[in-house]
Amino acid sequence: MTLLAKPHWLELKLPPVLLVVIAAGLIVISPAFSYFESVNQARQMSSWMPLTATGLMALGIIVAITGVYQFRQYQTTVNPVNPHHASSLVTTGIYRFSRNPMYLGMLIALLGWSAWWQQPFGLIITQLFNLYMSRFQIIPEERALQGQFGLQFDEYCQQTRRWL
Repeated sequence: MTLLAKPHWLELKLPPVLLVVIAAGLIVISPAFSYFESVNQARQMSSWMPLTATGLMALGIIVAITGVYQFRQYQTTVNPVNPHHASSLVTTGIYRFSRNPMYLGMLIALLGWSAWWQQPFGLIITQLFNLYMSRFQIIPEERALQGQFGLQFDEYCQQTRRWL
């Protein structure tokens, strides 16, 4: 398994929930930075958007909470800043489909939030969240888990995708 070997000073510094709150806030204020008139026209045309948005946000919350619940069942840490405190490697349930269901849930919820506010710029913000989480949260977590669980973690990575 190849993970970035050299740690970066931003790794594991910002709690993911804080990043979601920041991204959600940026989505809300993004119209202030938008010069596209078509954004306002799209708002008027999409009456189905509240249902889609609510569904995505609910799905995201369910996925994230399911990941937390499984960690609690295995009595391992959910603290994303200290992945080396993990007491077990969870590979069953929702973790069969994603190595990071909590982060996947956050991402899905942000997509729903963007849909709720009908902000196309929210897709960019959500992608930036994805890139940040992958580089500064997930890769360092995986590095710690690989160091702690070795071959068992390598096999899990070969069987299960990082996001979905």
